[in-house]
Formats: sequence, C-alpha cells, structure tokens
Amino acid sequence: MTPRGTDVDAVEKERERFIVTQTVLAPVPLLPNILLYQATSLSPLWTESQEFLERHELDPPYWAFAWPGGIALALYVLGHPETVRGRAVVDFGSGSGLVAIAAALAGAASVVAVDRDPLARTAIRLNSASWKGLVGVAAEPPPISRGDCVLGGDLFYEAEPARTFSEWFRTLAKLGAQVFVGDPGRAYVPQDFRCVEELEVPTMPDLESRDRMLARVLTPQ
Repeated sequence: MTPRGTDVDAVEKERERFIVTQTVLAPVPLLPNILLYQATSLSPLWTESQEFLERHELDPPYWAFAWPGGIALALYVLGHPETVRGRAVVDFGSGSGLVAIAAALAGAASVVAVDRDPLARTAIRLNSASWKGLVGVAAEPPPISRGDCVLGGDLFYEAEPARTFSEWFRTLAKLGAQVFVGDPGRAYVPQDFRCVEELEVPTMPDLESRDRMLARVLTPQ
C-alpha cells in the first residue's frame, strides 16, 4: 500500500507541473517586482486544460490571472504599508497570492493566503516561494483577532457569496480588525463600504472586454 503522504506529494507535484507548463512566470502589471505564474491568454488555459480540471474536480483557473481588484489592493498595501506592517494578515480568496505577497513585502508580521481551490493553493505556494515561512496557505481563514488585517480582491461576482463575505467583513471590522477589499465595480459590491482609494489598472481584454479598469479599495464603514 502506498503511504498516504506519498499520494499527497504526488498530487501536489502533478499540480505544480500543470501550473508551470500551462502558464508563464511574469511580472504583474504596475508591480514589476512581483512575479506570478500567469496565463498569457484566456482561451488556451481555459479550454486545453479542461480535461485536467474536470478529472481533478477543480474550479476554473481564476488563480492564473492578476485581476484588477487584486492589483489595486496590492498597490494600496504597498503604498500604505502601515495598514499591514507588524500585523497578522489574512488574504481571503487569494487566487494567485498577489495581495498576500504585497502584504509580505510591506512588512506584515505574518500572512495567510486563503483559497478554497486546491490548485490555487499550489499556485500560491509556487508564487510565494521567496517568502516561505512568512506566507502560509490555507483552505479556510484562521481566527481573526483585534488589530489583525483582512484583505480581499475581486470577491463580489455572485450575489449570495457577496452577501456572506460583506457581512463577515462588517463583523470583523466591528471586532477591531482592519478590512480592505479591492473591487473594479462588480455587480454585488457592497454599497455601504467606504472608498479609500481609486486606481486605474490594466487588465486582459479577454477577461474584461477592455484593457483598463477603474478599481476601488474599500473598507467597511
């Protein structure tokens, strides 16, 4: 019988091979010091990799793109390092790990990148390899304490999850955590969140039908 640990290692190695072969390690727009494994075009990764994703019951590869809300939030964190410096940070719905890496660069005491997609978690481990020991990866968020910082980019695509996330963010803010989310005007973004910064950021036309978007960094009132 193959030891369970060996099975887990083999699956992780297969995911790593998939990411490395299906994407390109490239700098993030406006953030040239951060390299991520990214898709260079939407269609090939989404279609040619479908068999792999279905076989492993994985979500579409949202982790393979630097989304506009995440870019805006990463820029905000790096431009305002006091938001994370010395704090325990949780990057919720981390995707590629872009915002988590920005928090590490800005001086966070620790960072946990949270994503439910196991392939995203593998991508985060690869992308954040230079910050091993500082950026951790998890499927669920850890307990949040007063003074911690919670970040999230591009989360408000669907009505029910958006309501759940928004209420959780409000609760955390009331408990004394700092909460910042990046959003480029998705349909279900909470209207009662306060805008702290607005940025025009590049995006992929294949994803957004335009090459630039206005994204906002928001915080619960």
